[in-house]
Amino acid sequence: MLEHMPASHPHDGAIRGLEHLLASRSDLGQQFKHFLIFCKIEGFSPHTTKNYEGVVGRFINYCQAELSISNASDLTAYHIRSYLLPFRERLKPYSFYDYFRAIKRFLNWLVSEGILATSPMANMKLPRVPKTLIQPFQSDDLRKLLYLCDDKTFLGVRNKAIIMVFLDTGLRLDELSKIQIEDINFDRGIIKVMGKGAKERVVAVLPSFHQGSDYSPAP
Repeated sequence: MLEHMPASHPHDGAIRGLEHLLASRSDLGQQFKHFLIFCKIEGFSPHTTKNYEGVVGRFINYCQAELSISNASDLTAYHIRSYLLPFRERLKPYSFYDYFRAIKRFLNWLVSEGILATSPMANMKLPRVPKTLIQPFQSDDLRKLLYLCDDKTFLGVRNKAIIMVFLDTGLRLDELSKIQIEDINFDRGIIKVMGKGAKERVVAVLPSFHQGSDYSPAP
């Protein structure tokens, strides 16, 4: 009688496929790849996406290699605190804040995707970052910078233009580095820039980059 029984249930293949699907849904490595795709689809800046790739990628490597954890549901607050502690001790406050926030963002994404019911970092508050005032350049500091720019060379003229645009507009470095010729309206003295959060804006520059001004340092 036993020899007439089927070797396996006709639905065994489907059940194994479902089990594999459920297991892969919570696999840290697979979810990390999906998270990076999500970042690109949502239009995160290349800098932000690259930062997540580096910080979260190292965290997942640690979980897999040091803790033998490959399933997101096995992560606990203790695992995360143990990983972050060395960074807390050797990094500057803002750099540590960046690490903390990136991992928390990934885990919150797992919750939003239904991979985790709750984040193991749900009760972990973002670290405080000391607020320090940035000391601005003094007038003579700016004169010294401009004095070093040789107006007879392309490099000198370019560097002077960069400094003056920074002074006139207060642009971020990333914003200035992406300016194209077609973004500049020389007649109106304005520049169109793509700011943080993919927000386009227009900034004004002073005419002719202050030609004729005296940039000699004070004696």
